[in-house]
Amino acid sequence: MDPKPARKLIIAIDGPAGAGKSTIASRLARKLGYVNLESGAMYRALALKAIEPLAAIVFCWTARMFPFASATAM
Repeated sequence: MDPKPARKLIIAIDGPAGAGKSTIASRLARKLGYVNLESGAMYRALALKAIEPLAAIVFCWTARMFPFASATAM
């Protein structure tokens, strides 16, 4: 009989700006031995890349954003 695979737990924290979500998330991840994925930082980095003058990208959000994001290393 195969052992049951370990469950992967995903925790999402929502709230207004300045509420301490990142602080709580990083402390909780450290305490539980989890990885803290700061999605807000990733979105901001992607937005910055999209508006950089050297990027010279004009795109439709729905049709071209996924390939643009997929080609970005973070």
